[in-house]
Amino acid sequence: MKNAKLCPKCDSHDILRLPGQYSGNSAAQSQNLAATQYICCKCGYSEEWFDDLKELAKTKEQQRP
Repeated sequence: MKNAKLCPKCDSHDILRLPGQYSGNSAAQSQNLAATQYICCKCGYSEEWFDDLKELAKTKEQQRP
């Protein structure tokens, strides 16, 4: 969805992009990781993508024992 601009469920190109939303994932939310949401306006399918990979990598390193 993010790269192809196409819904993998219904093949619609009518995709809504909501940047910088906090993830519905409570673990990601507790780390203040913002995700961009992609929502198909035809069928409602949605995906979340974490665009700030540096912040994601930093969070990953902090989680290691």
